[in-house]
Amino acid sequence: MTPNRGGRPTKFSAELGETIIDLLRQSVPRREIAARVGVGWRTLQEWLRRGRAGEEGFSTWAERFDLVAGLIREQRIEESWQRQEAESKERWQRFKAARQRWWLERLGPCEYWRRRLGWLASRGRWVAYHRTIERLREEGFRINDAP
Repeated sequence: MTPNRGGRPTKFSAELGETIIDLLRQSVPRREIAARVGVGWRTLQEWLRRGRAGEEGFSTWAERFDLVAGLIREQRIEESWQRQEAESKERWQRFKAARQRWWLERLGPCEYWRRRLGWLASRGRWVAYHRTIERLREEGFRINDAP
C-alpha cells in the first residue's frame, strides 16, 4: 500500500479489508469493526473516503464495503416493515375482538350473530358467512341456513 500523506505506512491490506467486510456482514457496528481490527474509527472512515475517491488499493474494497452496507440496510428496512406489519395486524385483531365483546354484551349472542350474519350476507361475504355458521353450530346454536 502507499503511505499516508504524512509518511507512515497504512495498516490497510487486502486481508484486513476482507476481515472488515466479514464483520460488516455480521452486522457489527462500524465503530466496533474499527476497534476489532485495531484502528480508529476515523481511520476506517478515511480508508472509505480514499476508496470512494478512487485511490488505488482502496477503491475496489470501498465499493464492496458500500455494496454490503447497502444490502444490510435494505435487509434491516425489510425486517422493520415486517415487524410493523405484524404488530399492526395484531392490534387490528385485538380491536376486532374487543369490538365483538362490546357488541355481544349489549345485544346478546342471538341478536349479535343474527346481525353479523345479515351483514356478511348483504355484502356477499359467503365464505365468512358459511364459516360463521359452522362455528355457531359447533358452539351449539341452532341455525337456519337461509340468509
